[in-house]
Amino acid sequence: MIVKSSNRVVGIVVLVLAVTGMLQDFASAREIPFRPQQAVRYELSSKPLPEFLEEILAENGFRASLSDRLRSDKRTLNGIREGSPDSVFNSIVRSNQLLVFYDGSVVHAYHATELVRRFYPLPSDRVNGFDAALRRLSLDDDTNRTKIDTNANLVEVVGAPLYAEQIYSLLGAIVQKDGGALDFRFISLRYAWASDRTFVVGGRQVTIPGVATVLRDLVQGGNESQRLYALNDVALPTGGESVRRANSGTDKGDAYSGYRGGAGNGGGRGNYSESDSGKLAQGQGGAGVGRHPATLLSEEGISRIVADPQRNAIIIRDKPELMPLYENLVKNLDVPSPVIEIEATIIDVNTDKLREQGVDWGWSNGRTSAMTGEVDAKNNFLEVLAGDAISGLAQNAGMQAGTIIGNRNRFVARLNLLEREGVVKVASRPKVVTLNDLEAVLESSRSVYVPVQGAYDVDLFKVFSGTVLRVTPHVINDVGTKKIRLIISAEDGVIDEHSTNNAPSVTRNAVSTQAVIEGETSLLLGGLSRTESITQVRKVPLLGSIPLLGALFRSEAKVVQNSERLFLITPRLLEDGIGLASVPGGPARDFMESTETR
Repeated sequence: MIVKSSNRVVGIVVLVLAVTGMLQDFASAREIPFRPQQAVRYELSSKPLPEFLEEILAENGFRASLSDRLRSDKRTLNGIREGSPDSVFNSIVRSNQLLVFYDGSVVHAYHATELVRRFYPLPSDRVNGFDAALRRLSLDDDTNRTKIDTNANLVEVVGAPLYAEQIYSLLGAIVQKDGGALDFRFISLRYAWASDRTFVVGGRQVTIPGVATVLRDLVQGGNESQRLYALNDVALPTGGESVRRANSGTDKGDAYSGYRGGAGNGGGRGNYSESDSGKLAQGQGGAGVGRHPATLLSEEGISRIVADPQRNAIIIRDKPELMPLYENLVKNLDVPSPVIEIEATIIDVNTDKLREQGVDWGWSNGRTSAMTGEVDAKNNFLEVLAGDAISGLAQNAGMQAGTIIGNRNRFVARLNLLEREGVVKVASRPKVVTLNDLEAVLESSRSVYVPVQGAYDVDLFKVFSGTVLRVTPHVINDVGTKKIRLIISAEDGVIDEHSTNNAPSVTRNAVSTQAVIEGETSLLLGGLSRTESITQVRKVPLLGSIPLLGALFRSEAKVVQNSERLFLITPRLLEDGIGLASVPGGPARDFMESTETR
């Protein structure tokens, strides 16, 4: 029915009567046409309810379709039931709270908990056509009903799952009717990818949807679980994973998946299965808002969005009046992504030498200075790192440091002085370029494969160690300046191959944090302790190398060295996609080298 709205108020009584009449004005009911017969009599004794429903319908020439939930109903019927076939059937339906829908050829019966309620949007120019078709088809009855609200352009469907599906199909057909001519549009992309791209980053599979997927999900309805950056637990073997198990399968992608049928994860006709519709009793979705009928059109061949990976373009088929909307949206999606250079200086601080020798060095930024000494070398070292020129974070025991360095030039130069004294060692200075919001991984690792004896063969078990630094940058265009938000995860592990059980053990430390820094600044992370056992050999030249007798002229000692690993992370925004070839050496490397030449 159509709910008519009026702006003219005649009176309260008239308004109430009008509203009451509108709510009761449904299409003609479709009753089950039982043939007129003489009264029947059933003497029932523990008769299963589903079995009796099928028998009485079959006796009257109807085909029955019972839902899985009703077919598994354990209720039984007892006693005498007599009267006309339709009265007996209706009494059984009412007393057992069943849901029945007759589509003209088959009687569909459901459990009461399978009642569904859906709301669908309907274009205003299709209201009259949909209402007329609904009345002609006479799909409604006392239980299965459809209402139309012209104010909100909504269709409310209440009834059996199959009834709701038929109304949904009718709604889609009405919307599609007289839809007009179709147009094709070929749009080339300059910066963005047309199809999905899959990368393996740091042992994880990262899928970045292309423009075609984004448009398809937007227009034809997407899955809520889809994200612009989907991280799947697939891929390279990690610590504690069997090599044979890790290589047992592969994940293959299909760049031309858009050509196979159109709608992707969206689109397609709504499926009202018993398992879905039965969630009403548990409050899991028996009622809700249905997808727009336009999503149904993708199944019928109206709307199509596919990717052409070879030409990096998308092809759109839809109504001509919608093409400007597509072009404007694609224009906003096809923009250059900022390119960010991530430079990491990995620093090892020998805490033993720091305590033994003290540090005869200082740091100054022109306004304040700090000097380390023998009183508390470790704390003074942190004070140098956390002077006024840098923003220090809360420090805990174990020489943990988290600071934002404003003038990294002097800082790196002082590190070089400590490196000459053997207090500091710059382990590596890796550099990588990544796109905005795409994780960059800097890894220096070592893997040991341990044989594990099985019942019939020997398996290799991978043990991973080393340093893995994951950095995800995000450019923030602030007023007058650009900032970079960093999501950082640092992991450091060391393999001890001299364990007592002949199996290597791994000591692993990790730190994760986030920070927002401005351009030309760096982030310093620390607190990852390392312990190494080193054998030192001292001998007299020549004499210490003589076999047997040389033992009198040499000595060996095992020394345990304690160190702290620091990460100096320097992000740099490369304007206009400038490549690495035109970018000068990183600031950390430049100042370390310039200091060494002095």
